[in-house]
Amino acid sequence: MDKTQFIEKISPHLLALANELYEYGQQKANIKVKENFWASDLGKCLRGAFYARKGFEPIELPQFVQNIGHEGKMKELELLVRLILEGADIVDTQRRLYNKQYDISGRPDVIIRLQNPVLPETRYAVEEIKTVSSRSFWYRFDKGKNQFNPYEHHVQQLMFYLHELRNDFPNIFGRLRYRSRDDGTEMIVGIGYDDKIWEKIEVQLQSLQSAWSAQSPNFLPIPDMFIMDEIKKKYVINWQAQYCNYHHYCLSDKDWLKKAKDTLTKMNKTK
Repeated sequence: MDKTQFIEKISPHLLALANELYEYGQQKANIKVKENFWASDLGKCLRGAFYARKGFEPIELPQFVQNIGHEGKMKELELLVRLILEGADIVDTQRRLYNKQYDISGRPDVIIRLQNPVLPETRYAVEEIKTVSSRSFWYRFDKGKNQFNPYEHHVQQLMFYLHELRNDFPNIFGRLRYRSRDDGTEMIVGIGYDDKIWEKIEVQLQSLQSAWSAQSPNFLPIPDMFIMDEIKKKYVINWQAQYCNYHHYCLSDKDWLKKAKDTLTKMNKTK
């Protein structure tokens, strides 16, 4: 592939990615209110998704959390370049998927057509790229089984994409591509469509729909403050609360995290 061919192939995908980066920046700057719920809201704090759509002012999270989104987009660009140079048949990038029934949308990173001379039918893969810290990456890698345990909210986000794409793309499956931010290690987790997971997603979507219709977050659960880490055998602050930009609205306390950490120390000492 020469330079001209490469530019022709990557140009439309760069435009789509640039648009996604712009929308991401606008949302983070609190300039643009969300028009609907997002697939990336699934599995997280649903009250946070409600407050974000309402345009409530978010609390500032630690810088490393804020950087994750930007780093993910850069890794997405890096993957696109790699796929094109390897000759991958890219169908689309950042295609907007919208479910009118539940008023939720999402943009999968990339859809790839897979040709296999052994198999008569064409297969498709929808892929999401997730950049995580090396500590989190290796924490979720099961050395005994030699497999990576994906985050449940990432699986649900990908399941939404599979649900919306399966009519247009027969034989489609999902791939979560995890990348360790510090050492660059990659793991790919394949995921097929699962009715049971979709049923769990629909429960969340129905709750979000009820909350939005009533314009009240009271239809949505407040995440538990503490959960037991079964591997570390100690209590930890629930990530759904800790990494929600809006959890202080649920507790009417901007200093809730500091107080929770103090309580957590006492809980683990007396456990």
